[in-house]
Amino acid sequence: MRDYEITVILRPDLEEKKIDAWVKFLETLLDKFSTKVKGKISITKKPLAYEIKMLREGQYVFCEAQGDPSKLTGIDTALKNDDNVLRYLIIKKIN
Repeated sequence: MRDYEITVILRPDLEEKKIDAWVKFLETLLDKFSTKVKGKISITKKPLAYEIKMLREGQYVFCEAQGDPSKLTGIDTALKNDDNVLRYLIIKKIN
């Protein structure tokens, strides 16, 4: 088991209910691939460093997780195919 930091930038025009539903989707996705969320998932609306798909803001979703490295490809594929996701990054934490 390794520790990871997962950052996802969602479209800024999503309603609060849709963001909450997407966070539930993320929790379900991580659980499906035997990855545990450590702590709380934070959501913040911030300006982007550069435009992505003609958008200047994004909803940043951040969480720390612990899971098996072999399961990351499933999480990666699901995030890549989600239309609400502008960008995402999964990095291994160094303890």
